Amino acid sequence: MRITPIVTVLLVLLMASCRSGKLQKKGVDLGKTTADSAVFTPDVSVTGPQFTELGLRSEARISSAALSQKFPVTFHIRKDSVIWASVSVGLELGRAKITKDSLIFLDRFNRKAYIGTWKELSGSSGFDLNYNLLQAVLTGGMLFSPEAEDVVEPGNSVSLIRQVRNGVSFESRIDNSVNKLFAVKGEDPHSGSKLELSFSRFIEQKEQLIPSVISMLLTGRSDARLEITHSRIELADEGLSFSFSVPAGYKTEPLPGL
Repeated sequence: MRITPIVTVLLVLLMASCRSGKLQKKGVDLGKTTADSAVFTPDVSVTGPQFTELGLRSEARISSAALSQKFPVTFHIRKDSVIWASVSVGLELGRAKITKDSLIFLDRFNRKAYIGTWKELSGSSGFDLNYNLLQAVLTGGMLFSPEAEDVVEPGNSVSLIRQVRNGVSFESRIDNSVNKLFAVKGEDPHSGSKLELSFSRFIEQKEQLIPSVISMLLTGRSDARLEITHSRIELADEGLSFSFSVPAGYKTEPLPGL
């Protein structure tokens, strides 16, 4: 299994209307200290994002040898249930509906609907891609659920959690002052590909920290960088709406790569 398909799929997923005020300019930067393995804390806990519904207005920047582009994207997330997304540059170019079972992407420009399942996507990439993984990237949660084989290295200010999934090693860094994940490094020893994911700035909303700047870097056989900056965040108990349907006349195709 190569790490490249993981990031490729995440880039596709993340490229696929929020009503709150603008974010505070002052944010919280985590992980400014280095891991200290000489001083141990008895336990390591990670606080995941707590919400029922979450609205995000964001700007995405993608750069690689073949592409350099930035564009606005909005997300509406109903936790552990569904993610809606819309990409617009003047006019809406694409729209997506992602659930735990299915993925539907509308290409407005070419009048196409790409439809697939997580099972198909995982089979084509060789990696267990799922809804929870995408939700974690967007909201700052752990990428993988804990397993007995995971290695926890407590530190004074920063703790490490080491996980291996399908032969790829991941190291998650936790800021002990707030029990938040702020960085993940992944490495595939077979292909030499490396992944760096960071939540470099957080904003406090309703007494919890939500990442406002998300960066993803892939190096190895190909280099690509993705940065998402959330300019608006809305936490809600209910009421976020997002219209989604496949228009008549759209050509239906499987997701690219399946």
